[in-house]
Amino acid sequence: MNKLDKASLKESMIDTSIALPIAWGMSYLTLILMYALNISDAFIISLLQTIVLTIVSVLRKYIIRTKFKKIEIVRNEELLNSSSIDINHLDLSQRQKKYPSATN
Repeated sequence: MNKLDKASLKESMIDTSIALPIAWGMSYLTLILMYALNISDAFIISLLQTIVLTIVSVLRKYIIRTKFKKIEIVRNEELLNSSSIDINHLDLSQRQKKYPSATN
């Protein structure tokens, strides 16, 4: 059984939570625009909404993915820094004695 990727699930849930009000608002605005321009053809309205929602969706997803990627980079750097061994205060003979496999 595959292990659940909690970070991906969290990102997906946040992205979808942000997407819902944006999509609803953009859909409403395109409808208002179409009615203001006296366009009542359902095909034209759905085509414009699809184009607008796709563009907004790609931009939203890019922004969210970029934010989460920055968070991942910071976490990885923190993990790397916390797991490293500081041997700078030791002279060479002390390093070889304490960490023989790291100094050969």
